[in-house]
Amino acid sequence: MPIEQVWFAPLLILPGVALLILSTATRYTLIHAEVHNALDQYKSEDTKSMLHILLVRCVRFRNALVALYVSAGLLAAASFFGGALTRWPVLGDDMMLYLSGAGIVCLIYALYQLIHESLRSLHVIRSHLRERM
Repeated sequence: MPIEQVWFAPLLILPGVALLILSTATRYTLIHAEVHNALDQYKSEDTKSMLHILLVRCVRFRNALVALYVSAGLLAAASFFGGALTRWPVLGDDMMLYLSGAGIVCLIYALYQLIHESLRSLHVIRSHLRERM
């Protein structure tokens, strides 16, 4: 397929990446509040272990957000280069492919981080339930 027809393909992925950024940032804010709540109730060894789990979750959210931001930037740059190729074919179409590929790799890494964080969040929920029962 000629480059004139595919330069916008990276832009098609950007709305999905933007939604992931929005939801991940919201969840990151919620976990920040949960950390402060746990610090206010610092009483037992269970709270120490829960704080450790919350810290691991925070790191995963941060890693996911950074990867999502990088992914969005790379996909936007790929589309920019692809659009420039339609005007100036001297640039070569490899740059668009490399940037798109790197953006997709960052997206996959972010999803990996979010999957692991979701698994960790179940442990925190169980811990909260044990405290209440």
